[in-house]
Amino acid sequence: MREIDAAQQSSVFSVSECYPNPFHSHASITVLLAEQSDVILEMFDAAGHEINMIHHEHLTTGQHVFRFDAEMLPSGIYFLRVSKNKRNPVVRKMVLLR
Repeated sequence: MREIDAAQQSSVFSVSECYPNPFHSHASITVLLAEQSDVILEMFDAAGHEINMIHHEHLTTGQHVFRFDAEMLPSGIYFLRVSKNKRNPVVRKMVLLR
């Protein structure tokens, strides 16, 4: 992660790529917040159907790591949508291989 100066503090919302990717059963993603925010993490299949609501709560300032389980899902391409305060969603592509 890079250092954040005071002028950027209020606007920083960073979402890492999923790791590992491709993955077999579990993957992680890191969210960095410069301010307390409501954060939603949702997983979708390639057709756009919501598969799982991973997180929907208020988070404190700082770095948060989310690990999700895909043991019950078939191989395929999935998308993780992360939004802060219900705005400016960030989407990450994930490939599940069995």
